[in-house]
Amino acid sequence: VIKEKATNSYVDSALDTPGETYYYRMYTEDTGGLWSPGSNEVAITTDMFLTTVTFPFTDNMESGGANWSGIYPWNIVAGPDRTGQTGHFWSSNSGVSYEKGVNKALTVKVNLVSAVRPILKFWKKYVLQQYRDFGFVEVSTDNGGTWSSIYSITGVGSVIGVGVAQWEEAKIDLTSWAGSSIQLRFRIFDNNDDVQLDGWQIDDISITENPAGTTPYPFVAGFDSESDFTGNWITTNRGREFVWTANEGHTGSGAIYLYPPQNIQGYI
Repeated sequence: VIKEKATNSYVDSALDTPGETYYYRMYTEDTGGLWSPGSNEVAITTDMFLTTVTFPFTDNMESGGANWSGIYPWNIVAGPDRTGQTGHFWSSNSGVSYEKGVNKALTVKVNLVSAVRPILKFWKKYVLQQYRDFGFVEVSTDNGGTWSSIYSITGVGSVIGVGVAQWEEAKIDLTSWAGSSIQLRFRIFDNNDDVQLDGWQIDDISITENPAGTTPYPFVAGFDSESDFTGNWITTNRGREFVWTANEGHTGSGAIYLYPPQNIQGYI
């Protein structure tokens, strides 16, 4: 409500959705309580992105979310982050659980023109209704017109038992988009039933050059050391799914194996 005659501008600070069009009309009330028919309608579209981030890119969310186009209910919250200390990270929830029927994304616009082997890394913690509700990582090369899913989660992210979520790191190769500008988003999807859980938290996001070089041909991997695994291979989750062990190979040396708990999303 504008009460001063000299006021000739208005700032709406409650616009939650980037890239959304909002409509305004002005009404006046006289001293007798009668309202005017209203002014002409004015349309305003909020910015989709405040900036295009450059490569390499890192964000620990401790300075806010200015790099991101976060559609409510995505928001930055304070709490135990992936280091175990109090910090800030993105959450898919405005409360203790995600909303029924939610299908909202957290998006960043990234210039990968100078990249050669870009790799996306982020830490995640999630509790979703298994095989009903999902989290997706998606890429667009046409300004958000179409999206390609490159990673997904469901169920509980845990290495210590079903129902106990903990922070895990994900690594995703983005070499297919090197030399171009992309939009990258994290999207939570609820199937609209009556089960909504703790949701998806994301911390310490980076897109950097993958230091691992191209392996020569012919290529042999014995996995005799952990560096033989981590130096040449990328998995979607280094902490789970594919892990290295020192003495389970067929010759008694190192090997990698698929970790047995739920939600297998890994690939090599």
